[in-house]
Amino acid sequence: MGDYNFMKYYVCLRNKWNPYSNEVEQLPVHYWVTMYGMLTQESIMNWKEKMEPHAELVGQLCKPEIFKQYISMKKQLEEKKKKGEPLEASYQDG
Repeated sequence: MGDYNFMKYYVCLRNKWNPYSNEVEQLPVHYWVTMYGMLTQESIMNWKEKMEPHAELVGQLCKPEIFKQYISMKKQLEEKKKKGEPLEASYQDG
């Protein structure tokens, strides 16, 4: 299966469409590329806005010692991102 078919079936799956219907078959390639990009960005936004805070809360409640390491690495990455440095976090024990 090529990239085009993957994008087509992925978009059809997300929209609950029949990929073999005449209407879907007539849509141009540009539609599938655009919709695939939009759905990918939607998934990223969904993670950042809804799922990541919940995952952090669960991590803080279940394993606070590991959560402290995660937060310190996340702060390092955010500081480096603000400064424009390469995004690599380093773990330092202690």
